[in-house]
Amino acid sequence: MQVLETTQRIGAIWQSEEARIKGKAHPAEIPPLPAHPAGRYTDPAFFELEREHLFDRVWLLAAIGNEIPDKGSYKTDTINGHPVILLRDGDGRVRAFHNACTHRDACLVREKTGRGTSFTCPYHAQFAHKNTVHQALNRTFTARQMLRHGHNAMIVRNRAAEAGAGPQNVLDAGPAAAAGSGIELNELTRAAQRSYNIFPNLTLPVGENLMTILQAIPVSVDHTIFRLRYIKVDPAAAMDTEADRATVEGFGAVLSEDIYALTGIHQSLAGGGIDKVTLGAGERFIYNFHREVDRVIGKERIPASLQVTDIELPLVD
Repeated sequence: MQVLETTQRIGAIWQSEEARIKGKAHPAEIPPLPAHPAGRYTDPAFFELEREHLFDRVWLLAAIGNEIPDKGSYKTDTINGHPVILLRDGDGRVRAFHNACTHRDACLVREKTGRGTSFTCPYHAQFAHKNTVHQALNRTFTARQMLRHGHNAMIVRNRAAEAGAGPQNVLDAGPAAAAGSGIELNELTRAAQRSYNIFPNLTLPVGENLMTILQAIPVSVDHTIFRLRYIKVDPAAAMDTEADRATVEGFGAVLSEDIYALTGIHQSLAGGGIDKVTLGAGERFIYNFHREVDRVIGKERIPASLQVTDIELPLVD
């Protein structure tokens, strides 16, 4: 076996290379090299081949020891598209995990570095909306109704009514319809939050003062545009009031929390943290939606690995 870096060996290579350059000659021991396709640097399909069959199968540098020096210290990174957590456990060993909850693949840790003894999934309402929706609504009392054709309806009791503050719609900062307008409000609109998912991409939270229309517009696999529209319930009421602005600001805060959580979920899913999304009974709306997606597209067009399994559900006509 040759030693690669002795003084004599390197000196000989330098002399040979100097002579070759002066003589403008091709190294005798190396045959002419074939050109290779430029697409290897630019083709998305080839890039995916590299990711799946090269970088996912070899050892890659993730960190050096002093980046997680102490027990409980961690760092997060994305390695070949996979969000990961690198940590030093209670025994001082270095461990690596997908930075994803095994339930919904929500991103567990957003911080680049830190210290801790456990990680908690931020997806669920009491965490994603702990300062907004969770304060206003008691999700223990949620009436979920799945409708045909992928639509869904949900009504959640509000905490103000439970506390004896009287009927009060939590979405609105404004009052009910103006006196004498002839508009009769639904009792549930004041005692709870009503919300409807209209297949395929509309969500309609019902308010007394402003009706919100949220539209999700997919642009690409990793880009969705959310558009918000507000409709005044009582056309005779004053427009652009302080209450209107407070309602818009409040709903915007809730939507920002959702987008923050969903962004982390999507990044983890794209990174391959899990290959199946587990749904609980409280998430049956998601299944109802995806089953309708398959029906409209046509199962024959969808690869078997991406199809939703059909089960019977209690649907409301």
